Amino acid sequence: MNRSPVRLSPLLAVLATTALLVVVATTTAVAGPTTTEPPVGVRTTGGPVTTATGSPIPRVWFATTCATGHFGAPALDTYGRVTVPAEITNCGPDSALFRFTIVSFRTDQDQAYAFDSQLRPYRSDGPTPVTATTIGRAIPGQLGVCLMRNIAAPVACLRLTFTDDLEMTAEPIPVDDPLVTKPVILTDDPHLGEPGGGCGTCFGLH
Repeated sequence: MNRSPVRLSPLLAVLATTALLVVVATTTAVAGPTTTEPPVGVRTTGGPVTTATGSPIPRVWFATTCATGHFGAPALDTYGRVTVPAEITNCGPDSALFRFTIVSFRTDQDQAYAFDSQLRPYRSDGPTPVTATTIGRAIPGQLGVCLMRNIAAPVACLRLTFTDDLEMTAEPIPVDDPLVTKPVILTDDPHLGEPGGGCGTCFGLH
């Protein structure tokens, strides 16, 4: 017996289309934007995380419009690791979404990196203390260090200078000093620029 292809009747086709539209509308209502607009963030790309097509996934760093801050006295331990204490205060609108970080600037690189995992929230009741520690042994030469409220807005900066014997000196520098005016890229890769298996110019924050 020959079988004809099964076709939906016009009424069933209309009902199927209507059901599909209901599902789409329901999904949009759940996942769509809320009535409260989030603060404007700094949107950038970078790092190894990509979509299925290989395109970088956009990231957003929500930034306050105003922040003040300063560094304390850096310390160098017997293992060659540098610890840099700092404080930062949000003087703009208050939001739990706002973040800051500390970025290091190498003299042998044309750009610097801020890491997703190192973005930190502000306290809402005063200065936020933070301490940055190099992940590996310090490297002879100069290193710029800045408190950043977004990728283009340093709040306070230091110049750290290391001798071949890893003696260290530190001095505050203006936020527009050439050492710290390189572009900053937001990424999620903590091993960028890693020298010899231990990043002596990368900071971990706590």
